[in-house]
Amino acid sequence: MINLAADRDKIVEFCNDYLKVNEIKDYGRNGMQVEGREEVNKIVLGVSASLELFKKAAEKNADMVIVHHGLFWEGDSTNPATGKYDFHLDGFLKKRVKHLLDNDISLLAYHHTLDAHPVIGNNAQFLLKAQLRLRGEFGTFLGTKFGVYSETKISIDELINRVNSVFDSNALTFKYGPEICKRIGFISGHGFGAIDEAMKLDLDTYITGSVGEKAPAIAKELGMNLIAAGHYNSEKLGVRALGELIQKRFKVEVEFIDVPNIL
Repeated sequence: MINLAADRDKIVEFCNDYLKVNEIKDYGRNGMQVEGREEVNKIVLGVSASLELFKKAAEKNADMVIVHHGLFWEGDSTNPATGKYDFHLDGFLKKRVKHLLDNDISLLAYHHTLDAHPVIGNNAQFLLKAQLRLRGEFGTFLGTKFGVYSETKISIDELINRVNSVFDSNALTFKYGPEICKRIGFISGHGFGAIDEAMKLDLDTYITGSVGEKAPAIAKELGMNLIAAGHYNSEKLGVRALGELIQKRFKVEVEFIDVPNIL
């Protein structure tokens, strides 16, 4: 099959509309962050923007890169001393942007929009891949619920196996809850912040990407199993699902490039 070039702006418009970027609050810029060539034949997908990813994309002759974690964040542009907007394109950020511009590669990023989407989002995709039945949503941040929970009867060991299989991970596990799990919550990324909501829902098992130092003790005191698959690992599914959608719609070549990160 011969791939035909797609229009850059039509891909951006499709992604923005499908992921409802104007309806979900975020502290990162969603959509196109760096503009490259107008015609798109190949798209590289990744979890996080990095020079390594951009170099590999250029080697693959990519016209566009789509990631979950982009380059530009609200906190990074604020001077901590004054609290005012203070953006500088220097250091590692300059090198990253320069590599994209030198190779005429567009960069698109979708953060909260790609966590919360009910079909291709990181959380929805995990339940689908792990074969867990969706019961509801939890984990409200900036007015949007990001997490999902399931009422599925499964042993903790089998659940850990499924998590590691889905994410190709070696998850940190804290077996402080029941041997047979019945109410399981999942929030991708650094998602333990919704522990209060998880407690109110009487979840017996909490799965996320990364956790802070205090998380295991809290889980132990609540009698809750805790599984941490890694921030990076837990957020591979959404961008891959978005890529599949784009490939079907625009008939362009799409490739996910893994830049492993144990955190």
